[in-house]
Amino acid sequence: MTQGYIIHAINTDTVDYQSCARVLSKSLRAVGDTRPITILTKFPTDTVSSVTHGPYADDWQVYEQSPYDETFKLESDMIVTRSLDSWWNSLHNRDLHIANGCRNYLQHVSKSRYYRQVNDDNLLCDLYNGITYFKKSDLAKQFFLTVREIFANWTEINESLKHPSQLIHGDTDTVYAIAAQIIGIEKCTIPNSPIQFVHMKQKINNGMVEDWTREMVWELIGTDFRINTVSQLYPVHYHIKSLATKLNNIYDSQI
Repeated sequence: MTQGYIIHAINTDTVDYQSCARVLSKSLRAVGDTRPITILTKFPTDTVSSVTHGPYADDWQVYEQSPYDETFKLESDMIVTRSLDSWWNSLHNRDLHIANGCRNYLQHVSKSRYYRQVNDDNLLCDLYNGITYFKKSDLAKQFFLTVREIFANWTEINESLKHPSQLIHGDTDTVYAIAAQIIGIEKCTIPNSPIQFVHMKQKINNGMVEDWTREMVWELIGTDFRINTVSQLYPVHYHIKSLATKLNNIYDSQI
């Protein structure tokens, strides 16, 4: 069976996601991963368009666009610091797995609920779409079609929640959580799984400012990415998109 990575990297007027995706690709190669990588820079035209349903509404198309039997979908503004071979092996017998929870830069499972109020208020699972594994299967296809329908009908579905979100359009993590609730949580994720990433959002790391690079020291030596001297053992969702330029230069200088 073919295995590969797919990275959703559609640029906006303000963010160069393709630059981030190139950095992520280099980080995978740096840890010795030779699996093919597909960077999605556009999607086929669809009625559930990002114009009318928000910037993430095309996400469901990663299933059809993946040319692989087994796929890891990774967030573009992320780097990998260790081989992911063990993850591939552990998920080989599943059709779908979405990361459950995240970690802070100290490598601890995050207990912050600042960004998860909608999940908590509505008893939704704590999913992070930034790392999603899927196999070409009926279950995974059903999941992504459900994601499509939730984005297309966000207003009605949001209003049906016990505590509706204030978002005009659905965000991917919330939509994935609702879809998992519909499909069956146990089919979509594994509780307490070590398949997680470090999320560098401010509140998760008890930061003083949103841009963590202004208050923390970081360095990338080979594949060792350190934040405040702590080696990052999980993929790092660095979040501050402008960091991609510096990371790109460092990877290029090490080739």
